[in-house]
This record gives sequence, structure tokens and C-alpha cells, in this order.
Amino acid sequence: MPDPVDVDLLHALQIAPRAPLSTLADAIGVSEQTLARRYRTLLRDGAVRVVGLVNPAAHGLAEWVARISCQPSKVDAIAASLVRRPDVTYAHLDSGGTEIVCVLHAKISDDRHLDLPGRLSRSSGVVHVETGVVLHLYTESRSHWTAFGPPLGAEAVRRLTAGAEPPGPAGNEGRLHEDDLPLLEMLAEDGRTSYAAMAASTGRTVNRIRRRLHQLETAGTLAYAVDLLPERLGRRISADVRIRVEPRHLHAIGQHLARRPEVAYCAALSGEHNLLAVVICRDTAELYDFVTTVLSAVPGITGYTIETRARRLKQGASLIAYGRLTPPA
Repeated sequence: MPDPVDVDLLHALQIAPRAPLSTLADAIGVSEQTLARRYRTLLRDGAVRVVGLVNPAAHGLAEWVARISCQPSKVDAIAASLVRRPDVTYAHLDSGGTEIVCVLHAKISDDRHLDLPGRLSRSSGVVHVETGVVLHLYTESRSHWTAFGPPLGAEAVRRLTAGAEPPGPAGNEGRLHEDDLPLLEMLAEDGRTSYAAMAASTGRTVNRIRRRLHQLETAGTLAYAVDLLPERLGRRISADVRIRVEPRHLHAIGQHLARRPEVAYCAALSGEHNLLAVVICRDTAELYDFVTTVLSAVPGITGYTIETRARRLKQGASLIAYGRLTPPA
């Protein structure tokens, strides 16, 4: 079982990714020294990374889910090429060992064809490419806590969110400028990089940087993610559950599944299976229980498939190697 203080720290980071350790410690109820030691250990072990990410919509991009079937002899080379791409934000190898599933950001071209799968399908070793565009995301990163452990209490959440502004519609202040790029690169490496460190690197003042990041955050252009390895937190089975839902029930079922503690990601997709739920469980028995007690009780579901994951390759802004989260090259 994961350590309770580590679990509380990870949940607190998800709620307030850039909050000072003193604020996190106060909300959790431990000393700042204890929390600093735990956080350094998690970072050193490659178990967590806090990263700053640009909302793809700021570049006019949509989110897609692609399934790429490969020849067995070519799958490793294709996977290595995919994870190096900055437009690929998630990738894993399925349990069969010949299919790569990835999440990527790309424009919907005028002819309604996605460029990347088109290029991939012509690549050596690629047998078939299937894509679906994300129509709606039901899981919000800050509010959703996958069941790695008990969630923080209401008082702790109140302390962590005090004064936080919800993202609003992106106006002119939310548009990216060329001089934002050095800040965004540092935040992609470490989302908790201090204002002082960014000021020293860019030659700008701390107040100017703080004000600019606040503008990007409140416009929804810049957000923060906490990359975690479920296996390090006692969750050893991950699966993509692709569900066929009657359209009139789609929104209600998506919201319902997004509230489930086993569901880490839930989105409406284009394609034959119009709902995707990423389920993270302790073992196969818990996954079986999810299917037989949760899915079976939901009216409007007409079919589903389950694909377990063999190996994670990339998650958010992190590569995964030897059971560790590492920054992309």
C-alpha cells in the first residue's frame, strides 16, 4: 500500500500544483520538512512530475485518440518514434504487444482527415490506423482523484483552493507570444519552477512573470498536470474500456463514469465506440467488479470492449523508462 502522506501530497499537488510546500503541508497537517523530504524522494524515484502544459485549443488543435496496429517486428521502432513527437501526449502498448494507443493533438484539416495517421498508415510496419476525435472531456484534472487512496477532506481542499480563479474564456491576454516560450519550456520541464528561477533565466522581473503566468492560467491557456505512475501506487491493472452508448444517454453516462474513483479519464469520441473510459484498478478482480457492477447497472450502454495495457510509454509531458517518469528529450 502507498504511504498515506505520499497519497495526500499527490492529491494536494493535483489540486494546487504550484502551491508552496508550506501551504501543502498546512493543508495536509504535516510539517513542511516532512513534506519536502517526501516530495524530493518521489521526484528522485521518478514517481511524480508536475508539468505546465499549453491548452492545445490555444493553437487551434483538437485532441485525438489513435490506435495503431503494427507488425510485431516493427512495433518497438514505431513506438520510439511516436513518443519523441511533441504532439503525442500519451502512449501505451496494449496487452497483445502489437497495438499502440496514443493521444495526440492535431488540427482537423479542411478535408476532415488527420495528417498523422495518414502518414503513419504509409509507414513501414504499420498495418492499420484507427482514429477518433475527442468531442467532450468529462474528467477535469483538478477535481478528479483516481482512487490511489482516500481523498483529502473538504477543509484541506478549501485551504488549497482559497483565492484560486477558475479558468475563463481566452481573450487577448491568453494569446501566446514569442517571449512566453522560455517560460513555457521551463514549466514543461518542472511545473513548480519558482518565479525567481524563471526571472534569473529570462532577465525579467518576478512580478512581471507572476502577472503573465496568472494571465495565461486564468485564460485557460496554461494548465498544470501531475504525472503519476499508478503501478507505484498499488494500481497494477490499467484498461481502456471503449463503450457504445445511445446518443441520448451519452452525456449522462459520461458524467456518471467520470465520478467513479476507478476512472482516470473519460471522454466522448467520434467513431463506433463513442465513449472511452480509462480504468485503473488494483487487480483483475477489481476490473471484473467494475464491469459487472458498474457498467452493468448503467442503462443506455449497448456494448463495450476492454483492452488492458502492457506497458506505458508516455504520459502527459513525461516519458516512461524502467518504471520512472523522465522529461522528454
